[in-house]
Amino acid sequence: MEQKENASFWEQLDKKTSFSKLDHKIKVNTAIIGGGIFGITTAMLLMKENVEVSVLEARTIGSGATGRTTAKVTSQHRLIYQDIVRSQGDSGARQYADANQEAIEKIKEVIKEYHIDCDYEEQKSYVFATTEKGVEKIKREYEAAIKLGLPASIVSNEKLPFKIEAALCFEGQGMFHPLKYLYKIADILMEHKVPIYENTRITEIDGKGPFILKTDDGIEVEAANVIIATKYPILNKKGLFVTKLYVMRTYIVAGYSEKIHFDGMYINAEDPVRSLRSYVYEGKELILIVGASHQTGACKHTEAPYDELIAYAKKLDQDFDIQYKWSTQDCLSLDKIPYIGSLSEDLSEIYIGIGFSKWGITNSTVAAMILRDFILGKDNPWKDVFNPKRSFSMKASKELLIQGIDLAGDLIKKVLPVEEMDLTDIENGEGKVIEYNNEKVGVFKDQEGNVFCVEPTCKHMGCQVTFNNAEKTWDCPCHGSRYTCQGEVIEAPAVAALEIKSLNRM
Repeated sequence: MEQKENASFWEQLDKKTSFSKLDHKIKVNTAIIGGGIFGITTAMLLMKENVEVSVLEARTIGSGATGRTTAKVTSQHRLIYQDIVRSQGDSGARQYADANQEAIEKIKEVIKEYHIDCDYEEQKSYVFATTEKGVEKIKREYEAAIKLGLPASIVSNEKLPFKIEAALCFEGQGMFHPLKYLYKIADILMEHKVPIYENTRITEIDGKGPFILKTDDGIEVEAANVIIATKYPILNKKGLFVTKLYVMRTYIVAGYSEKIHFDGMYINAEDPVRSLRSYVYEGKELILIVGASHQTGACKHTEAPYDELIAYAKKLDQDFDIQYKWSTQDCLSLDKIPYIGSLSEDLSEIYIGIGFSKWGITNSTVAAMILRDFILGKDNPWKDVFNPKRSFSMKASKELLIQGIDLAGDLIKKVLPVEEMDLTDIENGEGKVIEYNNEKVGVFKDQEGNVFCVEPTCKHMGCQVTFNNAEKTWDCPCHGSRYTCQGEVIEAPAVAALEIKSLNRM
């Protein structure tokens, strides 16, 4: 397997599916914007109910978070249940637990029904503690988990390459190859005449039902229902999600070790967070080490998180052989519970599933099941805890208000300093926002010294972008929009490219 630059291990897979770009007007019952695991799973569930559906993907299916996940299929979302009990009560926490447990079963059911070879492996999942403070957290989480009927136990003698004090174990969890799973479902959709359009970016949604969606080429899609499966909503006014979401980048290094072996999936109870799993490829155990998160666009030296994880790997085994490194982006809600439901009261047929908070495999499947029921007019037993308009307890509301104020304050501060330098000061392979002829300009030099200049203002809500030298992208620290070094959109909520600037006109 030959590694492709800036690609995850999963993305080394030779893609066997290819879908055309939408080039004509269509009319459909349900239009799904986004071709990740959320969008594709939702399309499959609606297809099984004979709902006419089309998938519209801005790039290629699986090219976002799905292709860069750790692909843990688990209801153990670190230490979330004690928090949900506090904020949503036992009933809300039970809904969250039941929904994610059911998502595991749904994924297994789909794999069995369609004979999907995606290397699914049932595993135990662990939150481990290396300190007494961590043990206390685990004990509280265990009490919450048992009360909610989750398959939890506390263990102390797991075989890890470091000493632990205790671990919270969930039985019957799983892991798989996410793109093998996604591509097979996409094939099934095509076999059932469900259209998937790639390189089809939706830039506008007009009307109040039926809706008119417009692509960046001006092609129209008419739909009675719209599902926005873009991780962050491309509509920024309705629902005020800019005040309810924040975006983080997380880093992964993967490689081989003669000393490290994992019989299960692991994440620690303390900070900094370290998430661990393995994947057997060609008879060898590939070890994935995950962590070093930061708010998107807010890290000045973006190679540092990789260095941090490599140092951690070398501490476990000085001969750890790093083969792959990549990063991913996650959208988090303020209480770590996704927002799943209608975008707003007056646009009730536009649906969202956002804020999966780093647990997108099961939470996206939960979203697909809930939104299937909404479109079919069926009641769903978990809808209340995921309701985008949900209420919070007094204590939780106070905590969320403080977080919200902090986030809003951060947004105000995102007019970042501009460096005073000449073009000759920028090295090959580097990008910076500089002052040039009395104007701000985002400048990137490739390895050959070719210069690419953009207007460094995000097209979503006008925040100044920063350059990510590790990924060679322009990243927005406000809401997580990302662009290539030449200004093309990579990730929502932005739907338009950065403006190109010519040095000759400056």
